[in-house]
Amino acid sequence: MSMTVGSAVRMLTERGRGRGRSPGAVLTKHLTRRHFRPPTVAGFAIVLLAAGILSMIALFDGTEASGDATAATPSATAGAPPPGIGVRVVLTTNVRAGIGGQGDVLAIIPGDRTVEVNGRTEDAAWIQVTYPPDSNLRGWVPARNTVRAWGDVADAGILSVAAPAGSEEDPGAEEQQPDSELPDLAITDAFVQPGGSLTVRIENVGQGQFDGTVGLHVLRAEGDIVGVLDIQRTLLEPGRSATVDTRVAIEETGSYVIELDRRDEVEESNEFNNTYRVVLVPSGG
Repeated sequence: MSMTVGSAVRMLTERGRGRGRSPGAVLTKHLTRRHFRPPTVAGFAIVLLAAGILSMIALFDGTEASGDATAATPSATAGAPPPGIGVRVVLTTNVRAGIGGQGDVLAIIPGDRTVEVNGRTEDAAWIQVTYPPDSNLRGWVPARNTVRAWGDVADAGILSVAAPAGSEEDPGAEEQQPDSELPDLAITDAFVQPGGSLTVRIENVGQGQFDGTVGLHVLRAEGDIVGVLDIQRTLLEPGRSATVDTRVAIEETGSYVIELDRRDEVEESNEFNNTYRVVLVPSGG
């Protein structure tokens, strides 16, 4: 015989009233006796699993996060410049043992490299750098071949520099006329342009004006002549310089000697600073 839930409840209610008990008590006793089963091991496992899932949900929700969590340590500011002073070399440049174009070449810095500055000359025309980076090799480069990378070269310490050639220890010093009104031409820089052509910078370091032409010889260190030309008429007041594209192609990396006024046709106050030694690298080499 089938019985609906409503019929069963009415029957138990009437039975309870006949025995003097409340309908709720009779229903509770009936359900407890007929439907309660002792818990099993599988039941405990399900309860524990459910409790674990609820704990994980509470943890990742963030509302119950522990106050003992360790805060992330802020990192250093990205892109902060290194300490000290640095410059970027914009042209392939020789690192020399001393200032001027006559010092021994210690290393070659390719263009677009950044180097650390150790000091400068009093007029800041030359700066001492470390190259290769993180090495103990220090030498001098002309400041005009560099641009600021970080820091200020003006804040670099002034370093003492050995006396250049032509001091009283120089055998040819007695033939020089530093106080005369004559010009004094000197090559102060040489480099290879992107097109492969040799470019030189000539400066009048004397006391007199120069107005004329001057010959230029380019040789390999072994003595082979690479190019000979006459620089067109140029006017150079004392202290002024001119940059000359020689149109001489440099095709091999190596040591070169550039001689100004090799035939000694220009009367100068100093005839012993017309030779410039340099290591040249072809464009793209």
